[in-house]
Amino acid sequence: MKIFSLGTKIQVIGTCLLLVALTLTSVFAVTRTISDTGDTVDTYIRNSKGNYWAATGANIQTAIWDLNSTSGGTVWLPVGTINHTSSISMENNVHLMGAGMYKTILRFTDGASTSLALIRAKIKNNFNISDLTIDGNDDGATCSNGVQLDGVKYFTVQNVYIHDTDGNGLWIGGEAPTYTQCKNGLVDNVHATNVDAIALECFAFNNISDTIFSNLHSSGGTAAYQIDFHAIRNSTINNIYCSDGGGMKIYGLGAYWCEDSVYNNIVISNLVQPTDAALWVYQTRRTSISNVQVIADYAGITIDTSNNINLNNVGSLSGTSSGLHLHDSNYINVDNAIVRSAVQGFRVDTCNNVTVSNMQISLSTLYNYLYNSKDVVISNSFFNKGASYGLDIDACARFRIIGCSFWSNTEDGITTELGTCNNYTISNCYFKGNDKALDLHASDNWFIVSGCIAPSGDNIDVNAALTYYRKVNDTICTLVTS
Repeated sequence: MKIFSLGTKIQVIGTCLLLVALTLTSVFAVTRTISDTGDTVDTYIRNSKGNYWAATGANIQTAIWDLNSTSGGTVWLPVGTINHTSSISMENNVHLMGAGMYKTILRFTDGASTSLALIRAKIKNNFNISDLTIDGNDDGATCSNGVQLDGVKYFTVQNVYIHDTDGNGLWIGGEAPTYTQCKNGLVDNVHATNVDAIALECFAFNNISDTIFSNLHSSGGTAAYQIDFHAIRNSTINNIYCSDGGGMKIYGLGAYWCEDSVYNNIVISNLVQPTDAALWVYQTRRTSISNVQVIADYAGITIDTSNNINLNNVGSLSGTSSGLHLHDSNYINVDNAIVRSAVQGFRVDTCNNVTVSNMQISLSTLYNYLYNSKDVVISNSFFNKGASYGLDIDACARFRIIGCSFWSNTEDGITTELGTCNNYTISNCYFKGNDKALDLHASDNWFIVSGCIAPSGDNIDVNAALTYYRKVNDTICTLVTS
């Protein structure tokens, strides 16, 4: 048996430790310590395990993978620009945190190319991305989306600026083809701009529930819509601003409708891309949309194929189409709306159970139109200074016009001359400076005009004999029957 001396044993142990250290160094060659020359708190990547790396894109991924996906932790990024050449994958329970929204910049390197997003999470839970800028560098590199989250839950994207991507700026959605629902998220204080693909949006949200979206700003894209809310359910959306590009749409995704959500404080201005409407609501139900301001050369606000919608406190200034258009929808309530300078300020067609109150429509270049609709109530509203009829009602039934004013329209205040209407009431309305106050179709039946005031020159023209089911009561006017 060979006996080793104490010195020999120490030498052997030291040699083994050196081999282990060299092995680890070869595997984790980028691992640093805070004592490395030139390292400060602003120059390295570190994670909550206490490990440090040089500030490169590849090392961000290493720092994420270094954390156990069960226990997770935080990866901190330093101030400055970090170049990277491939997609960064998030893991469960990991928080990727920069030094500030405009202080840490992840820039896709010139000449780099990937079919994936610059930061991606696929079927992951409990993760955060915050306090950084993502530069897609689409003039020098080719990437997909800026951030893409597929089938995720319990996630946060906060204080992030994304710009110059070839794909969507921020894409969050159910993973195809099963469309696993995303849920329980927070998307807050995110600005996405300069998405150059014509069919892609600054923000694309698909099949998401129980999530808060707040303080989103989109600008400078080439798509018709900068912000796309698809199949959003049981969610709250606050403080949305679209400018210098396309508009915003809220609509269903196949079998999945947008529903049971609240949208509040939306501003859409300076649109430069053709759209169906600056704000387009389609296949949406049980939803409240409040405090909306639209300034656009295209259609203003359109609600289409939707049910149980509350639209409150809205302003629409649009030049080439409808300011506020309700189409093929039921149980719609509009309250406190101002529409100015639209081609057709207000249009309702093929709708049932619509309530409109406290609306002001002015300077329309075509007639405001109520067509093929039933159970519509318009109250306490103004139709002023239009270049045609104040309100043209065509082939409608069971409607009521109550307490409205029609001033200085170049044609009639209200007309039903283009199509027979039945079972309606026009009451307590005021007419002044129109061609006629009212011009009613000869075939209209079961109507009552009461309590209206129409000064001399604003005649009420009833083109049929008055009978027990055609009445004009308690009205101050010049009544003409023919």
